[in-house]
Amino acid sequence: MTTQKKTIELLKGKNRVSFIDPSALLRIAEVMTAGSAKHGPYSAATDPRTSSDHIEATMRHLLVHNSGDLIDPEFGKSHLDHAAARLIMAIAVRERELKNGGNEPSPKRRGSGVDQEGKASGIPRYPELGFGHVYEFQQDAIPPRFERIV
Repeated sequence: MTTQKKTIELLKGKNRVSFIDPSALLRIAEVMTAGSAKHGPYSAATDPRTSSDHIEATMRHLLVHNSGDLIDPEFGKSHLDHAAARLIMAIAVRERELKNGGNEPSPKRRGSGVDQEGKASGIPRYPELGFGHVYEFQQDAIPPRFERIV
């Protein structure tokens, strides 16, 4: 049996870590390192947030990225890198939730229809998406997206 065939035989049924781009992992590690400087080291075992909290944060980063704000101004890192880091945290916390036999709550609905001054606008606004900016959902856009309005 050739060395290549032996290697293939040894890898059967094993996860292929080589499918994950190392540079992407390093960018995620940069985001998590920057976050640990502000929030302390991350640990799924002690994280008080639910997997839904992390998924919601993932979605916020993706929506802000899709609206054209590519870099998180607080950390200077890509919103995509932040989204990937939050998704990894969601996976880790979900494992903890499942081991503890609990089901985490459903994600909360966002968008109160109240503008920055607290006035009812009739248009759902999402101030939590933009790190100090207010976004409005543009349903007619292709693809539908959030647009920064303030």
